Amino acid sequence: MDNILTYMKFRADVTFRQAPFNEADAMVLSAIIGLDFEGLSGETISMYELAERYSDIPNPETKDERYDEKEHLLFMAGHSARFGDVSVSNYVKDINYEEEKTFYGMTFRIGPSHKVIVFRGTDGSLLSWKENFDCLYKFPSPGQLQAKRYVEERIKETKNPFVKFYVAGHSKGGNLACYGSIFADPKLQKRIEGAYLFDAPGFIENLSEESAFLRIRDRMHFYVPESCVIGRLMTGVGDLIPVKAEGKGIYQHDMFWWRAEGTGLEKAEALNEFSNRLSRKVNGWIDSQPLEERKATVDELFGVFENNGVMHISDLMHIEVKKLLGMIMSATRLSHENRRLLGIIFRELWS
Repeated sequence: MDNILTYMKFRADVTFRQAPFNEADAMVLSAIIGLDFEGLSGETISMYELAERYSDIPNPETKDERYDEKEHLLFMAGHSARFGDVSVSNYVKDINYEEEKTFYGMTFRIGPSHKVIVFRGTDGSLLSWKENFDCLYKFPSPGQLQAKRYVEERIKETKNPFVKFYVAGHSKGGNLACYGSIFADPKLQKRIEGAYLFDAPGFIENLSEESAFLRIRDRMHFYVPESCVIGRLMTGVGDLIPVKAEGKGIYQHDMFWWRAEGTGLEKAEALNEFSNRLSRKVNGWIDSQPLEERKATVDELFGVFENNGVMHISDLMHIEVKKLLGMIMSATRLSHENRRLLGIIFRELWS
C-alpha cells in the first residue's frame, strides 16, 4: 500500500527549493514527533543528526504498534535531500498528572524562509487519552493554552519578519495546532502561512464565527480519512478534506493507513457512511450530556478502565468487545441510558 513511507521514498531527492512544503510533508513531521526525543530539549540539531542519534538508542519497551514505521520514517527523512538539513529545535515534553496533561511540541526549520511547529497527538497512555475526553467539558484545556504559548514563543523569538510559519499535528496534536493558530496574538498570527490538521477533533464551543478564526480561516487545512470519526468530534471550525485510506472504521485514524502518492495525499470524493452514522451517534451522545455532568462521566469511565488494568490505548484495542461492554456496564454511576449508548458506540468503534 502506498502511504507516507512511499511519499518519503519518492520525494527523498527533491529539495524544498525544487518542490514547496505541502500537506504530506506536514504529515511526515506529525508522524515523526510520535517518537520520544526525551533529552533533546534545548538543542538544535539537523534531522540527519537526530536520525543518527536515535539509531544509537536501544529499542525502547513500547506499546506503540507503529513504532517501527515511525522510526523508519525518521531514518528515511534524516538521510534524504529533502529533510536531511532541516533543523530540529525547541523539543518540549511536559507530562503533568495534576493538570491531566501530556504535551509534546517540536519546531523544524525548512530552509531560510520557513519554520514548522508540530504538536504530538496522544502518546497512548491512559492519562493522554483521558486528556482528550477532558476536552468534552474543559475549554480551553491546559494543553491548548500551552500550545498557544508555544506558537507565540517560537514566532516571537524568530526576529526575521520574513520567516513564515506552518503549524501541524495529528489527532490531539491537530487540535492543539488548531487552537494555537487561532488564538495566537493577531500580530504573530499574521506570520502563520498555513496550518495542516490531520483528523483533529473540534471544540465544545463553536469558533466558526470568532474573529480570531476568521482571520486565519483561509490558511487552515483539515484532512481526515474516509471513515473519519475523531476529526468530526464536537464542533469543527473548517471544511474537511477527505483522504483515501485503507483499514476499517476507526482504525483509519492511524495516518499510516492514509494513501499518499509521490506528490502528496490522495484525496477522496466524500466521507463514507460509517463516518456519517457513527459521528451522528457519538456527537448525539455528547450533546445529550449536560456540561456540568460530563466530568463525572469521564472520571468514572476512565476509573473503570484503570481498575481493569487498562493503562494504554493498546490494552483497550485488544480487549474482546464482550469484555469491553461488561466494563462499561460496571460503571454504576452512569445512567442505564448512558451505559447503553456508550455500549453501542464502543461496539461500532471496535467491530
